[in-house]
Amino acid sequence: MELIVEDTNILIDLANIGLIDRCRQLEVSFHTTDMVVSELRDGKQRQIIGKHIGEGGLAVVTLQNRDFVEVTMAYHQMSRHTNLSMADVSVLWLAQHMNCRLLSNDQKLIRHAESQGVQANGILWLTDLMVERGIVAPAEMIDYLQKLLFSNERSPHKLIMERIDDYTRDIACNVKPKAK
Repeated sequence: MELIVEDTNILIDLANIGLIDRCRQLEVSFHTTDMVVSELRDGKQRQIIGKHIGEGGLAVVTLQNRDFVEVTMAYHQMSRHTNLSMADVSVLWLAQHMNCRLLSNDQKLIRHAESQGVQANGILWLTDLMVERGIVAPAEMIDYLQKLLFSNERSPHKLIMERIDDYTRDIACNVKPKAK
């Protein structure tokens, strides 16, 4: 089973657009840190993500003393060159220790993760995977992506519009899309 570490913004987007429950169908083991969960401020998002955790859709790793010290040291070292938060550094640390992919919509975190040898992608990688594996039909994914456009002003609008166009073309041609 593939392991994936999720950042706060991925969880928020999945909760906001109503796609979080579909993640369990991917046969992927999703993980995050307690620092990420503590960043959730919106009550509805906390409730949706809390339910997801309670149902086993997301494992939350609580950083113990030694791990917390490592993350804190890494944060102080990185803070000179980046403006990553402690939660960002915690998911990067977890992805490195689990030797797995990191999902984030934060381009600075993605670039930093890749510079550290960690595979990192954004939400479109996940939505493409759902379509590729037949969990969400392309027409349905278009609706989710449109919700994403309206719910997150910081989402990659141009890439989302390209993906919507791709799915629309694939539907018109009756072709099963492949993950990019």
